[in-house]
Amino acid sequence: MPYNFIRRMLFATSTATFAAVAVFGQQSLTRVNVAENGQMRPVTTSANTVREMLHRERITLGPLDRCVPNLDAPLRDSETIILTRVRVDTVSETTTLPFTVRHTYDTDLRAGVKQIVKPGKPGTTTSVYRDTYKDGDRVSRKLLSRKSTPTSTQVVRIGLRGMQLASRSAVPHRRVLNMVATGYGPTENGRWGNRTATGTRVGYGTVAVDPRVIPLGARLYVEGYGYAVARDTGRLIKGRRIDLGFGSSSEARKVGRRPVRVLVLR
Repeated sequence: MPYNFIRRMLFATSTATFAAVAVFGQQSLTRVNVAENGQMRPVTTSANTVREMLHRERITLGPLDRCVPNLDAPLRDSETIILTRVRVDTVSETTTLPFTVRHTYDTDLRAGVKQIVKPGKPGTTTSVYRDTYKDGDRVSRKLLSRKSTPTSTQVVRIGLRGMQLASRSAVPHRRVLNMVATGYGPTENGRWGNRTATGTRVGYGTVAVDPRVIPLGARLYVEGYGYAVARDTGRLIKGRRIDLGFGSSSEARKVGRRPVRVLVLR
């Protein structure tokens, strides 16, 4: 066989092989976009599936992370691969509950003196949540448990002995009445027992009045007694008489019968 003919055959075969390789190489490259954490980046790869492409790009997925399309889907040119990072956290949150303060008033204690009879204690509420995050943003919260410890009310005794009203009180009020005061306790309320005419319990801060002089429900400040609310009436409480409520009969008897000034508050 002539040498030139053989050389031409070899040249033709080599050219076809190189052309086939070049064509194969061009067809096997796929260009896709990978969207992750709000960012998009182009990727050119010869991988055949999404899983293979992620492996070659050293992109790892956690057990809760999501991928669209799925990992075994074939890659398609110009396709967008969306990766969603999912995280679940269990968190505990504790809230402090402030304690309340209850005041009691003592006519044997000098005016202006305060004594803590029982210290208050704040309570707490501890809540455990399961939070789900997608790409760093919390998308859901589920309450798993809640436990509370109760508060303890603080009791403060306030002295009233010797308290007097100035001629022009700084307390906002509508009028000042000169009245005669007596005292009564829970056992000195006749057929009403421990209940007032408005249905509340007899005790410190509740006073009986003549509704024609002071309307029921009015807020008052009584000289030598303190703040009170007109919640009761009485058969003998007529005109400018006022009966001061106490928690016990012994306290009530200490009032005797004495003149007082009463501020009807605004």
